[in-house]
Amino acid sequence: MKNKVKQAFSSHCNSLDYSSKTNVHYGVVEGDVGLMLCNAYFYLAYKDEKFMDSCYSLIENLLAKHKVDYSLGYGLTGLAWTVNLFNVNGLLEADAETWLKNVDCLLEEKCLHLIQKRNFDYFSGSLGLLNYFLCRQQNSLLEKVNRLVNSFLNEIKEISEEGLFSYKETLTPGGTTVQLLNLGVPHGVTGIILFLLKLKKTGRDVDYILHPLLEKLWSFQNIDSKPYQFSSFMGDIERGSHLAWCYGDLPILYLFEIITREDSYEKYRKGLDYLYKKTIVRTDYHKDNLTLCHGLPVIVYFFYKLKSIDTKYEKTYNYWKHQMDILYRQYQIDHSDIMRREYWSDFSLFNGFSGYFLVNLTINGYCPDNWDSILLI
Repeated sequence: MKNKVKQAFSSHCNSLDYSSKTNVHYGVVEGDVGLMLCNAYFYLAYKDEKFMDSCYSLIENLLAKHKVDYSLGYGLTGLAWTVNLFNVNGLLEADAETWLKNVDCLLEEKCLHLIQKRNFDYFSGSLGLLNYFLCRQQNSLLEKVNRLVNSFLNEIKEISEEGLFSYKETLTPGGTTVQLLNLGVPHGVTGIILFLLKLKKTGRDVDYILHPLLEKLWSFQNIDSKPYQFSSFMGDIERGSHLAWCYGDLPILYLFEIITREDSYEKYRKGLDYLYKKTIVRTDYHKDNLTLCHGLPVIVYFFYKLKSIDTKYEKTYNYWKHQMDILYRQYQIDHSDIMRREYWSDFSLFNGFSGYFLVNLTINGYCPDNWDSILLI
């Protein structure tokens, strides 16, 4: 099995021409850091130098880009998060930390500015930068990180749960102005709550903010016959959720499963049992998608994490893993030309093939799971 995963990844990489790529981005949504990350974790799994050679080549290419974008999704923070992860795994030379410290100085003020503007978007706003700083784990950065986190908490407290859950004026792709509430992860309230939970895990006192937000989120449950329990959008346009990371339902299940382990949140337990039963039988998922954002790999990965918390998720995890394996084989057999031309030519972490291989390596125990901080878990 281990060699099959390696052969599959190598085969796809060999069919790609890296030099022909013209993507100006270097983030986790658009850009090549996903491929770089894949190569690094394949090196950790197999100790094959060709994977690290590819990493170094990609790093040189990415560092040569000059697009002025500081975000996690499309810019410098995405690259810095990846380089830091390499550093944590002992894959880079000492001068990588020097580069990261220089980048930290740039990102600190940018992050503070975005917090003050109350831009809490994960891919393009302050939340992505905050998660990067939380992942740095450097004692020398503690004061800087605390400054940013305290600024974030002060803004969230001032906005209050009513403000965060209020309908906001939004411009649709078609140019129409509508009032919307986004309950998703990268652009909505659930992402903020997941980050607060991460802060709580570090020992920070955030219950005074987290409690009211959990209460408010819980009040938006659908109790009718809809397959999803939490809408992705509410307001002038209502969009139901899908079983995915970005839409919200899957992370919300994870969020409340984690939080009900504490006695103070026991009141959610009964509702969580209902949410669990409703989620595991879902059929509204992107059946032909193998991305980390909203495809089968992220469904598999969340149930992989959940089964480590409660064995009741074991059967569900096995079911979704089987579905993912079937889809991958179908792509290999039936859609190889289309897959190579359209899907496998995308190198990004969230929207390309990289997420599939990272999930596959991790759930089979071939590499560490510390990359999953990108999912806000």
